[in-house]
Amino acid sequence: MCKKAIFMLLAFTFALAAPAHAATIMWVSDAYDDDTNTVTDDLGFVQLLRDQGYTVDYRGEGGAASAGYRYWRTLDAGKIAELNAADLIIVSRNLNSGDYDDGTEPTQWNGVTAPLLLQPPFVYRNTHWKWLNTTSTANTTDNLLAVLPAHPIFNGVTLNASNQVSIVNVNTSVGDGTVDPTNNYTLLATRAGAGADGVWIATWEAGVEFYPGAAQYAGGPRMYFAAGAQDVAGSVGRGL
Repeated sequence: MCKKAIFMLLAFTFALAAPAHAATIMWVSDAYDDDTNTVTDDLGFVQLLRDQGYTVDYRGEGGAASAGYRYWRTLDAGKIAELNAADLIIVSRNLNSGDYDDGTEPTQWNGVTAPLLLQPPFVYRNTHWKWLNTTSTANTTDNLLAVLPAHPIFNGVTLNASNQVSIVNVNTSVGDGTVDPTNNYTLLATRAGAGADGVWIATWEAGVEFYPGAAQYAGGPRMYFAAGAQDVAGSVGRGL
């Protein structure tokens, strides 16, 4: 990932307060270390935000021996209150989606009132949180195509004449292979490959049903933004 572009997208997403305000971001992760370098695979994202002055709460960032390891795999009233108190929640690609869709968990997560940004495509599926009516994901090294290039999310991001920007240098997973006109999102970006219009960035307003028949509603502002690369293209990755 191009760190500058990714940070700008994250920072503009929900109009976070200036770093001087010490905005608090809750980072939801399973803290995997797939490349076995003793550092959780997604820590680069967290450090990038901390370097800009944001307070990032990453439970279990030190791995299995640290406090709060895989803290968010089950929710209760106290944990939901912690999430709602954050300025922004980022759900990292560094997790196992099957541990976040048991029983009432989709409704619990969708009901959180704080703004939430979802990185992993595995969680949006209609078998999980029901943001997109699909079970598919797709790896890509394509450019990102800005569907709404004038949107504030692209402030400071240099787009080419075709409204594209290269932000991946190894595979990441974007959305399903077909943009869904029935979904209640605002589509901001897709992948640029010809005939491959998978959803890359989309937002939902608080209170809307994600798609007709989903019976799941956004408890607060929501964004799907495919981010986090695979350790080895085409195999398991955990959000580098």
